[in-house]
Amino acid sequence: MAVCYEQRPDAPQSAYKPSKAAITMFAVEAARRWAGDGITVNAVMPGVVRTN
Repeated sequence: MAVCYEQRPDAPQSAYKPSKAAITMFAVEAARRWAGDGITVNAVMPGVVRTN
């Protein structure tokens, strides 16, 4: 089921988790496919860091 986030008032919040999951799944598959070529793949999850 496709979700059109452009038409939802809570789009930024509700789209965040699926987009991060998609990036992670892409990195896992890319790492699997290119491991034999010596290519390393990383997925970085941005977050909030509370500092003084």
